[in-house]
Amino acid sequence: MRSKKSMLESIHWTTGEEMLFTADRKYKLTLPPDFPLLIKFYLFTSAYPIIPNYHDFYEIGYYYSGKGKYFISDKTFNIRAGSVLFIQANQMHYVEADRDDPLRSASIYFMPELLFHPGSNPYDSNYLLPFHSRDKRGNPHVREADLDFSLWELILDMHRELQSKENFYQLALKNRLCEALLRMLKQVKNPAASAGDQAAPTRKIRRLQKVFETIQADYEKPLPLEQLAGAACMSPSYFCRYFKRVTGFSPTHYVLRYRIDKSKELLAQTDLSITEIAFQVGFNSQSYFDRIFQRFTGLSPHHFRRMYSVKGPV
Repeated sequence: MRSKKSMLESIHWTTGEEMLFTADRKYKLTLPPDFPLLIKFYLFTSAYPIIPNYHDFYEIGYYYSGKGKYFISDKTFNIRAGSVLFIQANQMHYVEADRDDPLRSASIYFMPELLFHPGSNPYDSNYLLPFHSRDKRGNPHVREADLDFSLWELILDMHRELQSKENFYQLALKNRLCEALLRMLKQVKNPAASAGDQAAPTRKIRRLQKVFETIQADYEKPLPLEQLAGAACMSPSYFCRYFKRVTGFSPTHYVLRYRIDKSKELLAQTDLSITEIAFQVGFNSQSYFDRIFQRFTGLSPHHFRRMYSVKGPV
Protein backbone atom coordinates (compact mmCIF):
# COMPACT_ATOMS: atom_id res chain seq x y z
CA MET A 1 0.00 0.00 0.00
CA ARG A 2 1.33 3.43 -0.91
CA SER A 3 2.26 5.75 1.96
CA LYS A 4 0.35 8.97 2.41
CA LYS A 5 3.55 10.90 1.69
CA SER A 6 4.04 9.23 -1.69
CA MET A 7 0.34 9.68 -2.46
CA LEU A 8 0.53 13.40 -1.72
CA GLU A 9 3.55 13.69 -3.96
CA SER A 10 1.67 11.98 -6.80
CA ILE A 11 -1.44 14.19 -6.58
CA HIS A 12 -2.03 16.53 -9.50
CA TRP A 13 -3.26 19.85 -8.17
CA THR A 14 -5.48 21.28 -10.91
CA THR A 15 -5.06 25.03 -11.30
CA GLY A 16 -7.61 27.61 -12.32
CA GLU A 17 -5.80 27.90 -15.63
CA GLU A 18 -6.62 24.26 -16.40
CA MET A 19 -10.31 24.45 -15.57
CA LEU A 20 -12.66 24.74 -18.55
CA PHE A 21 -16.15 26.22 -18.63
CA THR A 22 -18.91 26.48 -21.22
CA ALA A 23 -20.24 29.79 -22.45
CA ASP A 24 -23.01 29.68 -19.84
CA ARG A 25 -20.45 29.00 -17.05
CA LYS A 26 -21.01 25.29 -16.58
CA TYR A 27 -17.87 23.50 -15.38
CA LYS A 28 -16.79 21.08 -18.11
CA LEU A 29 -16.18 18.11 -15.86
CA THR A 30 -17.68 14.72 -16.65
CA LEU A 31 -18.31 12.07 -14.02
CA PRO A 32 -17.90 8.40 -15.01
CA PRO A 33 -21.34 7.24 -16.25
CA ASP A 34 -21.06 3.77 -14.68
CA PHE A 35 -20.19 5.12 -11.23
CA PRO A 36 -20.76 8.89 -11.01
CA LEU A 37 -18.18 9.86 -8.41
CA LEU A 38 -14.93 11.74 -8.90
CA ILE A 39 -12.28 13.29 -6.65
CA LYS A 40 -10.29 16.30 -7.82
CA PHE A 41 -7.51 18.27 -6.12
CA TYR A 42 -7.15 22.01 -6.77
CA LEU A 43 -4.65 24.82 -6.33
CA PHE A 44 -6.37 28.21 -6.38
CA THR A 45 -4.22 31.32 -6.64
CA SER A 46 -4.96 34.99 -7.19
CA ALA A 47 -3.18 34.67 -10.56
CA TYR A 48 -5.98 32.56 -12.03
CA PRO A 49 -9.29 33.60 -10.43
CA ILE A 50 -12.30 31.39 -11.11
CA ILE A 51 -15.38 32.88 -12.73
CA PRO A 52 -18.81 32.08 -11.23
CA ASN A 53 -19.74 28.61 -12.41
CA TYR A 54 -22.01 25.67 -11.72
CA HIS A 55 -22.23 21.93 -12.35
CA ASP A 56 -25.05 19.40 -12.37
CA PHE A 57 -23.69 17.22 -9.56
CA TYR A 58 -23.17 17.60 -5.83
CA GLU A 59 -19.84 18.65 -4.32
CA ILE A 60 -18.18 18.31 -0.93
CA GLY A 61 -15.30 20.77 -0.93
CA TYR A 62 -12.51 20.39 1.65
CA TYR A 63 -9.87 23.10 2.06
CA TYR A 64 -6.52 21.57 2.96
CA SER A 65 -4.45 24.75 3.28
CA GLY A 66 -4.50 28.48 2.59
CA LYS A 67 -7.29 31.01 2.94
CA GLY A 68 -9.70 33.00 0.82
CA LYS A 69 -13.35 33.72 0.15
CA TYR A 70 -16.09 31.52 -1.25
CA PHE A 71 -19.13 32.84 -3.08
CA ILE A 72 -22.35 30.83 -3.34
CA SER A 73 -25.23 32.53 -5.13
CA ASP A 74 -25.37 35.94 -3.42
CA LYS A 75 -23.56 34.96 -0.19
CA THR A 76 -19.88 35.27 0.72
CA PHE A 77 -17.97 33.11 3.23
CA ASN A 78 -14.44 33.25 4.59
CA ILE A 79 -12.63 29.93 4.22
CA ARG A 80 -9.35 28.60 5.57
CA ALA A 81 -7.66 25.27 6.19
CA GLY A 82 -10.21 22.78 7.50
CA SER A 83 -13.30 24.42 5.97
CA VAL A 84 -15.84 21.99 4.50
CA LEU A 85 -18.50 23.26 2.08
CA PHE A 86 -21.56 21.58 0.59
CA ILE A 87 -22.45 22.69 -2.94
CA GLN A 88 -25.76 21.65 -4.47
CA ALA A 89 -26.26 20.88 -8.15
CA ASN A 90 -26.72 23.92 -10.40
CA GLN A 91 -25.69 26.35 -7.67
CA MET A 92 -23.52 29.24 -8.86
CA HIS A 93 -20.29 29.47 -6.90
CA TYR A 94 -16.65 30.45 -7.13
CA VAL A 95 -13.57 30.94 -4.97
CA GLU A 96 -11.05 33.74 -4.54
CA ALA A 97 -7.72 32.77 -2.99
CA ASP A 98 -5.75 35.09 -0.74
CA ARG A 99 -2.95 36.79 -2.65
CA ASP A 100 -0.30 35.65 -0.16
CA ASP A 101 -1.77 32.30 0.90
CA PRO A 102 -3.07 30.19 -2.05
CA LEU A 103 -5.76 27.61 -1.42
CA ARG A 104 -5.30 23.87 -1.85
CA SER A 105 -8.49 21.88 -1.79
CA ALA A 106 -10.06 18.53 -2.61
CA SER A 107 -13.57 18.04 -3.97
CA ILE A 108 -15.73 14.94 -3.91
CA TYR A 109 -18.14 15.20 -6.84
CA PHE A 110 -21.07 12.81 -7.16
CA MET A 111 -24.53 12.54 -8.61
CA PRO A 112 -27.24 12.45 -5.91
CA GLU A 113 -28.75 9.36 -7.52
CA LEU A 114 -25.67 7.44 -6.35
CA LEU A 115 -27.11 7.66 -2.83
CA PHE A 116 -30.80 8.28 -3.38
CA HIS A 117 -32.86 7.80 -6.51
CA PRO A 118 -36.47 7.08 -7.40
CA GLY A 119 -37.31 3.55 -6.38
CA SER A 120 -34.77 3.38 -3.55
CA ASN A 121 -35.58 3.57 0.15
CA PRO A 122 -36.92 7.11 0.78
CA TYR A 123 -34.91 7.26 3.99
CA ASP A 124 -31.71 7.29 1.92
CA SER A 125 -32.59 10.87 0.97
CA ASN A 126 -31.34 11.88 4.43
CA TYR A 127 -27.78 11.45 3.19
CA LEU A 128 -28.31 14.64 1.18
CA LEU A 129 -29.52 16.75 4.12
CA PRO A 130 -26.09 18.36 4.75
CA PHE A 131 -26.44 20.04 1.35
CA HIS A 132 -29.64 21.74 2.48
CA SER A 133 -28.50 22.64 5.99
CA ARG A 134 -27.03 25.86 7.32
CA ASP A 135 -25.23 26.81 10.51
CA LYS A 136 -26.45 29.59 12.81
CA ARG A 137 -25.11 32.27 10.47
CA GLY A 138 -26.54 30.71 7.33
CA ASN A 139 -23.25 29.19 6.16
CA PRO A 140 -23.45 25.94 4.17
CA HIS A 141 -20.30 24.57 5.73
CA VAL A 142 -18.73 23.00 8.80
CA ARG A 143 -15.23 22.98 10.22
CA GLU A 144 -13.22 19.77 10.22
CA ALA A 145 -12.15 20.61 13.77
CA ASP A 146 -15.80 20.25 14.82
CA LEU A 147 -16.10 16.77 13.32
CA ASP A 148 -15.20 13.52 15.06
CA PHE A 149 -13.08 12.29 12.15
CA SER A 150 -10.54 13.54 9.62
CA LEU A 151 -12.28 14.26 6.34
CA TRP A 152 -8.88 14.76 4.70
CA GLU A 153 -7.79 11.24 5.66
CA LEU A 154 -11.07 9.85 4.34
CA ILE A 155 -10.63 11.71 1.04
CA LEU A 156 -7.13 10.27 0.65
CA ASP A 157 -8.50 6.78 1.31
CA MET A 158 -11.19 7.31 -1.33
CA HIS A 159 -8.58 8.62 -3.75
CA ARG A 160 -6.53 5.49 -3.16
CA GLU A 161 -9.58 3.33 -3.91
CA LEU A 162 -10.20 5.21 -7.15
CA GLN A 163 -6.58 4.85 -8.21
CA SER A 164 -6.25 1.13 -7.40
CA LYS A 165 -9.74 0.08 -8.59
CA GLU A 166 -9.55 -3.17 -6.67
CA ASN A 167 -12.49 -5.58 -6.58
CA PHE A 168 -15.71 -3.89 -5.46
CA TYR A 169 -14.01 -0.51 -5.18
CA GLN A 170 -17.33 1.13 -6.08
CA LEU A 171 -18.95 -0.32 -2.97
CA ALA A 172 -16.00 0.82 -0.86
CA LEU A 173 -16.28 4.35 -2.23
CA LYS A 174 -20.03 4.53 -1.76
CA ASN A 175 -19.72 3.25 1.82
CA ARG A 176 -17.04 5.83 2.61
CA LEU A 177 -19.11 8.64 1.12
CA CYS A 178 -22.17 7.54 3.11
CA GLU A 179 -20.05 7.30 6.24
CA ALA A 180 -18.72 10.83 5.77
CA LEU A 181 -22.18 12.30 5.11
CA LEU A 182 -23.73 10.45 8.04
CA ARG A 183 -21.07 11.67 10.44
CA MET A 184 -21.38 15.21 9.13
CA LEU A 185 -25.17 14.93 9.33
CA LYS A 186 -24.87 14.07 13.00
CA GLN A 187 -22.74 17.19 13.38
CA VAL A 188 -25.45 19.26 11.68
CA LYS A 189 -27.90 17.87 14.23
CA ASN A 190 -25.66 18.78 17.16
CA PRO A 191 -27.85 20.06 20.04
CA ALA A 192 -25.86 23.32 19.95
CA ALA A 193 -27.19 24.07 16.49
CA SER A 194 -30.37 26.01 15.85
CA ALA A 195 -33.47 23.84 16.00
CA GLY A 196 -34.92 25.75 13.05
CA ASP A 197 -31.79 25.13 11.00
CA GLN A 198 -31.98 21.42 11.79
CA ALA A 199 -35.63 21.01 10.91
CA ALA A 200 -35.74 23.03 7.68
CA PRO A 201 -34.22 20.40 5.33
CA THR A 202 -36.43 17.68 6.74
CA ARG A 203 -39.51 19.86 6.35
CA LYS A 204 -38.61 20.48 2.72
CA ILE A 205 -38.48 16.76 2.01
CA ARG A 206 -41.66 16.07 3.97
CA ARG A 207 -43.55 18.67 1.92
CA LEU A 208 -42.95 16.42 -1.07
CA GLN A 209 -44.02 13.21 0.63
CA LYS A 210 -47.43 13.08 -1.08
CA VAL A 211 -45.72 13.73 -4.42
CA PHE A 212 -43.41 10.76 -3.88
CA GLU A 213 -46.40 8.64 -2.90
CA THR A 214 -48.33 9.70 -6.02
CA ILE A 215 -45.42 8.81 -8.29
CA GLN A 216 -44.94 5.46 -6.57
CA ALA A 217 -48.63 4.58 -6.91
CA ASP A 218 -49.26 5.89 -10.44
CA TYR A 219 -45.90 5.98 -12.22
CA GLU A 220 -47.29 3.95 -15.14
CA LYS A 221 -49.98 6.57 -15.78
CA PRO A 222 -49.63 10.08 -17.23
CA LEU A 223 -48.50 12.38 -14.42
CA PRO A 224 -49.07 15.97 -15.55
CA LEU A 225 -47.20 18.68 -13.72
CA GLU A 226 -50.45 20.14 -12.41
CA GLN A 227 -51.30 16.87 -10.65
CA LEU A 228 -47.91 16.63 -8.93
CA ALA A 229 -47.96 20.30 -7.97
CA GLY A 230 -51.46 19.81 -6.56
CA ALA A 231 -50.25 16.94 -4.39
CA ALA A 232 -47.73 19.34 -2.86
CA CYS A 233 -50.30 22.17 -2.64
CA MET A 234 -48.10 24.42 -4.77
CA SER A 235 -48.44 26.28 -8.05
CA PRO A 236 -46.77 24.43 -10.96
CA SER A 237 -44.01 27.03 -11.41
CA TYR A 238 -43.13 27.15 -7.71
CA PHE A 239 -43.35 23.37 -7.43
CA CYS A 240 -40.78 22.89 -10.22
CA ARG A 241 -38.30 25.17 -8.49
CA TYR A 242 -38.94 23.64 -5.08
CA PHE A 243 -38.74 20.04 -6.28
CA LYS A 244 -35.44 20.65 -8.06
CA ARG A 245 -33.99 22.45 -5.05
CA VAL A 246 -34.87 19.59 -2.72
CA THR A 247 -34.20 16.51 -4.86
CA GLY A 248 -31.68 17.69 -7.42
CA PHE A 249 -34.05 16.55 -10.19
CA SER A 250 -36.77 18.26 -12.18
CA PRO A 251 -40.17 16.56 -11.67
CA THR A 252 -40.04 15.20 -15.23
CA HIS A 253 -36.53 13.82 -14.75
CA TYR A 254 -37.56 12.20 -11.47
CA VAL A 255 -40.60 10.47 -13.00
CA LEU A 256 -38.58 9.23 -15.97
CA ARG A 257 -35.88 7.90 -13.67
CA TYR A 258 -38.47 6.15 -11.53
CA ARG A 259 -39.98 4.47 -14.60
CA ILE A 260 -36.56 3.37 -15.84
CA ASP A 261 -35.75 1.85 -12.45
CA LYS A 262 -39.00 -0.11 -12.55
CA SER A 263 -38.26 -1.26 -16.09
CA LYS A 264 -34.87 -2.59 -14.94
CA GLU A 265 -36.63 -4.86 -12.46
CA LEU A 266 -38.96 -6.19 -15.16
CA LEU A 267 -36.14 -6.69 -17.67
CA ALA A 268 -34.07 -8.64 -15.17
CA GLN A 269 -36.81 -10.67 -13.51
CA THR A 270 -39.53 -11.37 -16.12
CA ASP A 271 -39.99 -12.73 -19.64
CA LEU A 272 -42.13 -9.78 -20.75
CA SER A 273 -41.17 -8.34 -24.12
CA ILE A 274 -39.43 -4.98 -24.20
CA THR A 275 -42.51 -3.45 -25.82
CA GLU A 276 -44.74 -4.80 -23.04
CA ILE A 277 -42.37 -3.44 -20.40
CA ALA A 278 -42.24 -0.03 -22.07
CA PHE A 279 -46.03 0.34 -21.92
CA GLN A 280 -46.26 -1.21 -18.45
CA VAL A 281 -43.97 1.42 -16.90
CA GLY A 282 -45.69 4.35 -18.59
CA PHE A 283 -44.01 4.97 -21.97
CA ASN A 284 -46.25 5.40 -25.00
CA SER A 285 -43.82 3.85 -27.48
CA GLN A 286 -40.90 1.44 -27.42
CA SER A 287 -38.68 3.79 -29.42
CA TYR A 288 -39.08 6.54 -26.81
CA PHE A 289 -38.49 4.02 -24.03
CA ASP A 290 -35.32 2.77 -25.76
CA ARG A 291 -34.00 6.31 -26.09
CA ILE A 292 -34.65 7.27 -22.45
CA PHE A 293 -33.32 3.94 -21.17
CA GLN A 294 -30.09 4.46 -23.12
CA ARG A 295 -29.75 8.00 -21.80
CA PHE A 296 -30.02 6.92 -18.16
CA THR A 297 -28.07 3.66 -18.25
CA GLY A 298 -25.75 3.85 -21.25
CA LEU A 299 -27.22 0.52 -22.42
CA SER A 300 -30.10 -0.52 -24.62
CA PRO A 301 -32.90 -2.43 -22.84
CA HIS A 302 -31.91 -5.56 -24.79
CA HIS A 303 -28.25 -5.24 -23.74
CA PHE A 304 -29.27 -4.63 -20.14
CA ARG A 305 -31.42 -7.78 -20.12
CA ARG A 306 -28.59 -9.86 -21.56
CA MET A 307 -26.20 -8.63 -18.87
CA TYR A 308 -28.44 -8.70 -15.80
CA SER A 309 -31.31 -11.16 -16.35
CA VAL A 310 -31.60 -13.47 -13.35
CA LYS A 311 -32.82 -16.10 -15.81
CA GLY A 312 -29.49 -16.05 -17.62
CA PRO A 313 -28.66 -14.81 -21.15
CA VAL A 314 -31.67 -14.36 -23.41
